[in-house]
Amino acid sequence: MLRIDDIEQYYEQSDKTFLSLVRNNKFEKILGAMGRFGIFGIKNILLILQQDENASYVNSARGWNFNGRYVIPAADPIRIVKKEYSKDFGSDEETATYIHDLVYDHKWTKKASCSSRKDSEDFTHVFSADRVLKHPKGLLNGICQWAEQNCKAKGEEADLIRNDLKNLKDSKEIGIEEVKKGVDFASILVSMEVCDKTYSLSRYPEFIYVVQNAAKYILAERFELDRPKITLDHGRYSDTDLKEGLLKALYPLRASTQKIIRKMEIRAYNQEVNEHFEKMRQRQIAQDKQNFEDQQNDDNYL
Repeated sequence: MLRIDDIEQYYEQSDKTFLSLVRNNKFEKILGAMGRFGIFGIKNILLILQQDENASYVNSARGWNFNGRYVIPAADPIRIVKKEYSKDFGSDEETATYIHDLVYDHKWTKKASCSSRKDSEDFTHVFSADRVLKHPKGLLNGICQWAEQNCKAKGEEADLIRNDLKNLKDSKEIGIEEVKKGVDFASILVSMEVCDKTYSLSRYPEFIYVVQNAAKYILAERFELDRPKITLDHGRYSDTDLKEGLLKALYPLRASTQKIIRKMEIRAYNQEVNEHFEKMRQRQIAQDKQNFEDQQNDDNYL
């Protein structure tokens, strides 16, 4: 892999990409990518968009292999930055080295013939919104678990939102509409936490509303729900304002939304597994009952 000697100069490219997308009313492209490229940091997401603005789903060659796909020979790779730690000979101190790593967009992959996955050619990822949305109760449980364990936002409004989430989780009927409400509540909690962490936002109060909508956009993008429209008053902010305010807010925003998404995935997956084993159990009970009745009939016949 190619070593990067001056990482700050290299990251200037991602900053320019960020400002270009925001200034050209393409801020939602950044947020959509944050929803899809969950395994990458915001700087690498910007580097990906710089090289392929229309990238859909991105993974390494090994990552695609794990998902039952392979990278075709004519693939156009996307360069991202990877940090590696090493120790010099005779020293216990670790030094960080930045190197290039290669990832590939979904369009440069093909489904492996030996793959048992049933995903279509148009969409293959470790996350499947179609599957997870079949288990809305699991999704809401995931949101509530995240809120209890990870959201540090304080205040009366935050407590009210947590209470609303609890009441939503305890609803008798839970469907997609309840999931949408859960995403709304989660985005509010995320925005509170992010705004508390990002002190520069206090100088740009209009950005607080943008951050709240951005959190909802990322979650909605991931779960293929309705996305809010986000508008920025570009004329009133300088490049420094945009970089210092929004870019710094995107770091904790990405971390918080990814925590929610992971909790949702785990909850929905566990519910799917539990339902599978419950069906097997019920099938076994029915089979045992049938065997018992057959045995009784045989005894009566004798």
